[in-house]
Amino acid sequence: MTGPHMWNFAAITKAMMAEGGLIQLHETLEPAAELAQVIQELLSDDERRVQIGEHARIVCESNRGATTRTLSLLATILDASASPAREASFSTVPAATAK
Repeated sequence: MTGPHMWNFAAITKAMMAEGGLIQLHETLEPAAELAQVIQELLSDDERRVQIGEHARIVCESNRGATTRTLSLLATILDASASPAREASFSTVPAATAK
């Protein structure tokens, strides 16, 4: 369950919503009332609660390893963009002299 403002987690929120693994509350004048209603519904519906949890688990498992894959792709891109001239310029910077 999440609130209405998930712009900083838009991708995973969209994936969870698409698979039925998340309940997103609406922006209302009475957020506490909506929260209480949804909690009450979940507490009284074991099957729905289990189903939402299972769907969320599936989304999480399908996204497992995303950080490692992203870092691997970035390393490949960075390695490919490093040119010999650029690397040479770093090695020819004069060292600071001691006074």
